Amino acid sequence: MEKLPFSQLLVPILLTFVHLSASQKQCTSPPAVRAGFWLSNSNHYSSLSNVSSSLYTHLHYYSLSINETTFTVSVPPQDQLPLLVNFSACVKSDNPSIKTLLSIATDDHRINSSNAAFSTMVADKTLRSAFISSTIELANGHGFDGHVFDGPTDDLDYPASAISENLDWVNALCFGYHKTNELITAADAPLYDKTTHLSTSYCIESWLDAGIPPCKLVMGIPLFGRSWYLKNKEKNGLGAQAVAAGPREKLSNRTGVIAYFEIKQILKETTPSLSYDNRTVSSYFHNGGLWVSFDSLQVVDEKIKFSLRNKLLGYFLWPISFDDSNHTISKKASGAWQIASASGEGKLGYEEAPSPQELNAQDLAPTQQEDISDAIARDPLMILYICNSLFLLLNLVRI
Repeated sequence: MEKLPFSQLLVPILLTFVHLSASQKQCTSPPAVRAGFWLSNSNHYSSLSNVSSSLYTHLHYYSLSINETTFTVSVPPQDQLPLLVNFSACVKSDNPSIKTLLSIATDDHRINSSNAAFSTMVADKTLRSAFISSTIELANGHGFDGHVFDGPTDDLDYPASAISENLDWVNALCFGYHKTNELITAADAPLYDKTTHLSTSYCIESWLDAGIPPCKLVMGIPLFGRSWYLKNKEKNGLGAQAVAAGPREKLSNRTGVIAYFEIKQILKETTPSLSYDNRTVSSYFHNGGLWVSFDSLQVVDEKIKFSLRNKLLGYFLWPISFDDSNHTISKKASGAWQIASASGEGKLGYEEAPSPQELNAQDLAPTQQEDISDAIARDPLMILYICNSLFLLLNLVRI
């Protein structure tokens, strides 16, 4: 049983349940996935009427939590309940074919206890059954096609073969490689990074090397950037020293994290020094002492081409609530996917030099062989997989 080493596993996963046809389950010719996550939190959600659902094949409502007493899914608070009730009907009014997924995640303010509750639920067959039943009931009751939840992070094994056999696809959140308390400027989601392996290409290659079929792998693209305050305004490239994380922005409500919409405002209202780094395929700018890395339109275009060259199932955007009012990134990703697909981009194979394929063999993530219990094989809820500093959205067949 192939496994990715725990040294590469740093963050939780999200699991997704969807209905797939027999041909899709066999992974012979599955339709492409162009998905997005919509944040329901009242602090930073965008109006449902602003969602351009024609740009996506799947939309995730993010998120609900697990009831730590009953181990069932918790309904949202009263101020968010109308959003849940109207979500599927609203987005499907413009795109009837879109699939909507209900997300269950740990409570940001109580992550330790939420993870403990999740672990307890996963470890007990009766509690798993209660949780599954409650999520299916809630999803079906509000017109959703599936649901997503995230799991704990520590001391877990993640069997790649079982994932390939039991899951419909794996969504890798290919960003969040760096923490804001690291006082060194860095591309938060570079396509390549030969020196540290903290890159999208290395993560995707690790999954492929572990045996996950490319037709079951979906690559995440962020709609946010990371920011720092420079220690020296004259030293402002990648790897420059910083004195603190950037400001707490309104949409993200987190220091050092800035939404694409807010990035566009800075670029429009000021005259920052904007750079594109071809070696890592990343963009960044500095405006006085503020330094920001983000996925520009050029970066998104290169990432879409990369996913097609590797014959991946598709991509998803996290979160679409951070896009601007013109859906700039969502339109760019969707358009780039369709153009590159039509031009046969997926048949080209690797071209860029700084890819993991050129690293020495000893630098690549090793694999191991180990049996998995019949109980885990029968219950895919036990299969939790993550890579590098990534969330994974594991899409399972609802049986």
